[in-house]
Amino acid sequence: MIVTTLIVVLLVLLTVAVVVLFAMMGELANRTADHADTGSVGEGPVHPLEETRSGELVAGLPATFNKGPGVVVIFSTSCRACGVLAPAATEFFTDYPVNLIGVLVTTAGDANGADFVARHRLDALPVVVDVEGNMATSVFGIASSPAAVAVGADGVIIGGVAFTSYSSLTRWFDEVFGPVPEPVLDPEPMPLLQGRKA
Repeated sequence: MIVTTLIVVLLVLLTVAVVVLFAMMGELANRTADHADTGSVGEGPVHPLEETRSGELVAGLPATFNKGPGVVVIFSTSCRACGVLAPAATEFFTDYPVNLIGVLVTTAGDANGADFVARHRLDALPVVVDVEGNMATSVFGIASSPAAVAVGADGVIIGGVAFTSYSSLTRWFDEVFGPVPEPVLDPEPMPLLQGRKA
């Protein structure tokens, strides 16, 4: 009788452990933006983040951040996709004509965040280490990464998305801010006409 009860208790505990493990794996997949239709980091579409505080005024951004309108990017030190995308962030935001308000690097501790910033050369951008993701969740309502949040000229949050590539992010920028105008090329100068001598 005691052995049977012990076996039942162990089976119940094992079942609970498996359920918790699968729940944790699901949360990790959500935090790394590994959505079922993209499979991995690549050319997949952006995914709207319904939890984004769209329509709310942005308050409490660090002084090191640029003024809007523009975009805030959120990376996490525990996110595999972020580790793939972060190294190209500086070049992308230097070349692409959208105002990068700033980069939030969410982390469990200051040291991990500073290491992530240095390792991926994000220090050339306006970047803040967001311990425990407090700013990402309290200001933007976002708990997943990599993510981008658009902020309008009036300081109001337009929306947020999870992304897996910079090309999908540029398409979203075009939808939110309008397409990037084509550069105007200077016309070729007309040669000066010289009068004929008779």
